[in-house]
Amino acid sequence: DKSLTRKFKIKSFIGQDDFRSLAEVIERRINEYLKGEDDSYKTLPDLILLDGGKGQISAVQPIIDKYKLNIPLFGMVKDSKHKTRAITSNENDIQISAKRKAFTLVTSIQNEVHRVAVSYHHQRNKIASLNSELTKINGVGEKTAAKLLKAFKSIKRIKEAQFNDFLDKGFSAKIAQNII
Repeated sequence: DKSLTRKFKIKSFIGQDDFRSLAEVIERRINEYLKGEDDSYKTLPDLILLDGGKGQISAVQPIIDKYKLNIPLFGMVKDSKHKTRAITSNENDIQISAKRKAFTLVTSIQNEVHRVAVSYHHQRNKIASLNSELTKINGVGEKTAAKLLKAFKSIKRIKEAQFNDFLDKGFSAKIAQNII
């Protein structure tokens, strides 16, 4: 159900660390469920498939254990062509390459997750790039840059805006003048 897709910005560290990222996302997802404030987190997953093998499982299993949850956890093991050939737990591998329906299901899940992740990564990079252009303006920090992009939708529209357009959208006269 694509409407249940959630994206998490990694907050606990800077840089790339697949294992720590997976652990953080799973823990935050479980905490959202436990808080019970958002209906989209009202149920726990029936199954967790991780993009990776035993290393990724080892990073996430302690989180599942910490909350005493009974959620099956498997990693998707790739072949040399980066196609999933098996799913693995800490005990053993289950070959799926010969089981066409299972292979098709797991591959379609893997492809959708990859598509969402790449799209989210591109979106975050685009926002960061636009923000850096705006933050060069005196008095415009990251928060104001984000508000400007939300209000005007693009750098082009910000450049075309008149003084009163900024005031109408709640920006101060000083910010409007600095942008102009």
